[in-house]
Amino acid sequence: MSRIEESSEQQRDLCTIFTQGLNAYCKQSWQEAIKAFYESIKIHKKDGPSTYYLQLCEKYIANPPGEIWDGLIHLKNK
Repeated sequence: MSRIEESSEQQRDLCTIFTQGLNAYCKQSWQEAIKAFYESIKIHKKDGPSTYYLQLCEKYIANPPGEIWDGLIHLKNK
């Protein structure tokens, strides 16, 4: 990334859409988050964070987290 005044319109759009997806993820609005992460991937095909969160959302649709969910991601490996 770069400073905002040095970024392209495409980079700014990507950040805006990813943020929308992340906000939806935090609210457990899985379908809304998936839509945003797919849009991010359309802008930047190799966007790792969007791909990662997209997979998490699909996992949570199939196996919803419990009532007590803090949105934190617990990694098992480095």
